[in-house]
Amino acid sequence: MRVGEALIDLLATHYGVDVAFGIPGVHNIELYRGLERSRVRAISPRHEQGAGFMADGWSIVTGRPGVCVLISGPGVTNALTPIAQAYHDSRPMLVLASTTPTDALGAHVGPLHDLPDQAALVRSVCSFSETVTDPEQLPKLIEHAWNVFTSSRPRPVHLAIPMDVLEAECEQFVRVKIPTQVLAPTSEDLARAAEILNASQSLVIIAGGGAKDAGDALVDLAETLDAPVVMTGNAKGVISCFIHSAQRTRSSSVAYNAISSQPMRSSSSDLSSPTPISTTTDEPLPSLDPSCESTSMRSRLRVASPRA
Repeated sequence: MRVGEALIDLLATHYGVDVAFGIPGVHNIELYRGLERSRVRAISPRHEQGAGFMADGWSIVTGRPGVCVLISGPGVTNALTPIAQAYHDSRPMLVLASTTPTDALGAHVGPLHDLPDQAALVRSVCSFSETVTDPEQLPKLIEHAWNVFTSSRPRPVHLAIPMDVLEAECEQFVRVKIPTQVLAPTSEDLARAAEILNASQSLVIIAGGGAKDAGDALVDLAETLDAPVVMTGNAKGVISCFIHSAQRTRSSSVAYNAISSQPMRSSSSDLSSPTPISTTTDEPLPSLDPSCESTSMRSRLRVASPRA
């Protein structure tokens, strides 16, 4: 078994990778041998930028890290924009890229698709970026990447592997477990947050992509505080745009105006008081505004109708 095959086998067997995005070439052919061997589905766009955006989209839809398999040089630079997008939006992406042979690294002798320092070029838009010259480093680096994806702020990871390393014979890789700890607020932190909220007036909740797995808790918080919720682009779909209290245990509704065309105040001239939040469950639901609905947001949240 060659290193490229062993690496893909490790990802498929121990990390559940079953789809990879990229374009095969002479530089990364050993990785593609591994994709075929491990029955990982390889999706090839016309351009590496497409592979990066596909991997990013895969992460958004599935919640799992997207995997890119790229060639060195232009393959990596073509994908820099989607890698940077994933970094900006805090999404997990594993970028496996070949690089020039070990004896040509940093030698500036002009091998095909050579870069002065590929790992350094990508490092500014990755959680970490490494050139791997020793195959025994790979299991530990992959585990470290998954810890980044699952236990901290998720961001892309780039591994540049020289062609001769990918072609080297090796034994099957075994997963290396590295203990990690998910950051969580202390009881003192929570008490302080509750104190600040209780002392505040006219609260508005702004939810970002970090709330993607906390939709129900977000609704509970908004109902408790009687606060409207505004969602950023990365938070679309965390809660739907309509909710009615009959579907929940409490009676209040959540006001949400990030994508609704309905005004939040009774008139453009009345700016002194907010629109009342509906607290009854026997009012008829307003008709669903088609502009407010998307495939990821259905009729579970509603905006309280403004009163004349």
